[in-house]
Amino acid sequence: MKEGRGRKRSADEAFADDPQFDKIAPDGVVTFILDEGKMTVRVHSAIMKNASPVFAAMLGPHFKEGHALREGGCEIPLPEDDGVVFAWICRVLHCQNDTYSWQPEPKEIVQVLDVAEKYDLSKGILLSVRVWVGHQLEHTDTSDLWSLLLACHRAQDGDSFESISRKLLLSCAESFVQLAADTKDAGRTAYRLAATLEVSRNEVLSKIFWILHVDLPDAIRGYPCRHDENPNPYCMMNVQAGMTLHLHHNDTSRSINQGVDLVLDALSKLCKHTIDCEPCIKYRGAMCRSIHYTCVNIEEKVKGLCLACFDRTSTGKCTNEHGKSLVAPRPVGYT
Repeated sequence: MKEGRGRKRSADEAFADDPQFDKIAPDGVVTFILDEGKMTVRVHSAIMKNASPVFAAMLGPHFKEGHALREGGCEIPLPEDDGVVFAWICRVLHCQNDTYSWQPEPKEIVQVLDVAEKYDLSKGILLSVRVWVGHQLEHTDTSDLWSLLLACHRAQDGDSFESISRKLLLSCAESFVQLAADTKDAGRTAYRLAATLEVSRNEVLSKIFWILHVDLPDAIRGYPCRHDENPNPYCMMNVQAGMTLHLHHNDTSRSINQGVDLVLDALSKLCKHTIDCEPCIKYRGAMCRSIHYTCVNIEEKVKGLCLACFDRTSTGKCTNEHGKSLVAPRPVGYT
């Protein structure tokens, strides 16, 4: 252990006034020194030992911190850890209700998980992490949603994992692979998650662009009076105008919501064209309603990723067979 750890404190020194977070355990006998001595966090040794095998060993009989603890109390410097994040972890370990007193940003939630994994504290704070993630769901942009999704995977929060992945699929126009590439210390899980989201989004976008560039033009060309001996010239003009409504929309780097908006925008412009042919008016109204319903239905049916199936299948898609082993056999030598 590093020098300075486990220093014995006198009785007066042990209960001297400490900075913020000292009220976590005023009569605790273990004090963590954080942020280069600017913050101290006093805790009960029994709670920390019970929550973490790392601290159970550190405060046991084989380390100097444990010897100092038996003689009245000890200070443990943790210079590499964020003081506020570590202090809040200690606070929720001592009182779960304090979870609701803090609303960490997505970056801080990731830091909480980093510290919790470092000291094997994850089991004690996972419920708190899920609460904090829930608070952030409605107030984050795409990059933060990506961070939260990775945090949900680490915390094994299936409900939030599904909700956030659905929100990303609907609202994100960025490359998921690029988001993974921009993630600090991104591992295989981040890239696999990005690939799964890319495939899911592209499947839906392909349906939307088919409607925009195939179904909609076919429907516009299908106006009833085209079969008449003397078709209404205004209907023909509307067909020609309608066929160009969406042609400038050639950027495929769009979210699902944006793709649906392209179709609905084209329908809205089409309906603003005036015609005086009763059969064509009825036809256009029915056609627009049908395509509108189809697009909205596609949007509503977008599902988030199932955490259990993402972890247990090669495709990441939900099979609704959660009671079975779903991992496909891997070739010899596969890593």
